[in-house]
Amino acid sequence: MILFLDFDGVLHPVSGAPTFNPDSIRELETVLQLFPTLKIVITSSWREEKSLDEMIALLGPELGKRVIGTTPIIDDPFLHFPRYREVCAYLDTATEGDKSWVALDDEAGNYPKDIPVVLIDRRTGFTSLDRERLISVIKKLGTCL
Repeated sequence: MILFLDFDGVLHPVSGAPTFNPDSIRELETVLQLFPTLKIVITSSWREEKSLDEMIALLGPELGKRVIGTTPIIDDPFLHFPRYREVCAYLDTATEGDKSWVALDDEAGNYPKDIPVVLIDRRTGFTSLDRERLISVIKKLGTCL
């Protein structure tokens, strides 16, 4: 399974902070410990300014070792559900492994309804409540255990 991961509003509250909230990182690491085959693909706009290696280093060793890539950047101001389109483009080119997925994002408009997305409150970032919601979604998708 792939976790499509946004940064701003997910790994830290939207505040312009250049670093991640350690509590949010720790909560997400807890999820990864439960699902050892879960891989991460970065959807964050940070991919437009930072290299993959830089983002992996920022995520730290536990999250970083799960990163397998980034979604392509589709720059179309009139595109509906932009992150979803980027996820689909990534999955269309993925050649191996399980293509089931879930996303963490703070913007409801990035994905259509009835898509496996856990929406995060951008004022708090990823919390223990979000951790439980993500675990529930992964289990419903029937993978990783």
